[in-house]
Amino acid sequence: MKDTKFKEDDLYRILINNTDDFIYSFNLDGHYTAVNHSFCEAFKKNKSEIIGKHYSDLISSEKILDEWQRNINKVYSNQKTIQFELSMDMSDGLVHYYDIKLLPIMNKSGNIIGIHGTNRDITKRYLAL
Repeated sequence: MKDTKFKEDDLYRILINNTDDFIYSFNLDGHYTAVNHSFCEAFKKNKSEIIGKHYSDLISSEKILDEWQRNINKVYSNQKTIQFELSMDMSDGLVHYYDIKLLPIMNKSGNIIGIHGTNRDITKRYLAL
């Protein structure tokens, strides 16, 4: 049974780190608690340089930061998953367009303890319109 659990954990880790989507989570204070490989590559940082940092440390535009904060507040107040699109200047010097999904992370008592997010790069699709 223990070997099966270990293999499942490995499988999840492989799946998370081999997708092009960004997968991440942060706590109620907005500090990253987990990020996947694609997230690190996009920001050209190691995982150790991101974990513990506030999400605002990676967003250079006040306008984008304000929109990001508004959406995070929606998750906290409604306790529901939200989905939205956002463009961001990235470390490659280009503007990327993302389809973003933010989900509340709940504890056993039903209280939000953080947010899990996924960002899918839709730049090619967006520019083709």
